[in-house]
Amino acid sequence: MDSSSADPSQQFDGIDSASDPERWLDLIDHVTGELAENDESIQCELDDITVDVPMQMRPDADTARWKLDGGLTVSFGEVSVPLREWREYWKNAE
Repeated sequence: MDSSSADPSQQFDGIDSASDPERWLDLIDHVTGELAENDESIQCELDDITVDVPMQMRPDADTARWKLDGGLTVSFGEVSVPLREWREYWKNAE
């Protein structure tokens, strides 16, 4: 993000993931929204990570097992949906 972006660090100081998941969702929504708005991406190095990714948008969907080891770049397109909305979708689908 560029230097003109709002600094969310003070707004999210002291977030405890176990006791306040809603604030974590707000933080993730803020960061991914800024990245999408500024056409930026997240780059990271992963060391032997395994993730099960649902193959369909339903609770009983089969999953694809992704194994990641190395560089990963995540880009955000023009259309973004806040993580909170995805979470509500999955909660209501159960």
